Amino acid sequence: MEGRPVDCNIEAADDITCKLGQIIPPFMNLVTEINVADDVCFILFVEKSPTFLELTLENFHNKYHCIIITGTGHADVVSRQLTKILMDDFKLPAFCLVDCDPWGIEISAIIRHGSVNMAYDSKNLASPLMYWLGIWPSDLENLNIPSETFTKKDLKKLEDLMEKEFFDDDKTLKKELNYMIRSTPKEGRA
Repeated sequence: MEGRPVDCNIEAADDITCKLGQIIPPFMNLVTEINVADDVCFILFVEKSPTFLELTLENFHNKYHCIIITGTGHADVVSRQLTKILMDDFKLPAFCLVDCDPWGIEISAIIRHGSVNMAYDSKNLASPLMYWLGIWPSDLENLNIPSETFTKKDLKKLEDLMEKEFFDDDKTLKKELNYMIRSTPKEGRA
């Protein structure tokens, strides 16, 4: 970064001490060069910081030769930009591990298609080849997993997502949203 080498690898030791990786700089133009180890096989973008910490404490990234990135609960610009650079420049497949709820679906969609607010820069931020990893809404019934009741806020998020144009082009996510609307117990519907 700005000519100074930064080691982003995290090594969890037996005594539970570890480096927590590196914070992505607020402006990717501060990164002058990126080197990726030859044995890195994929990128894992995780929604939640606790999931990120659990994976790193288990040395998941070293066992499975991957780069783990977290947006700490949302798909922020620099996380999306770094993911896009790694996918494009190093031809790495990427997976997005998000919750099976409207908020997780939104994060996955923003990473894949870009956000409305940053639509002018989608070519530098969107990663359309990102795969959603984890339980899908349709899996809840197929695997007999009980689902939680949606709040009014969750229902509003679902309605907002259904109006997003990029879901018209993403038939899989649109199908999962429709499934979620049809099958999830609703709270206090008037």
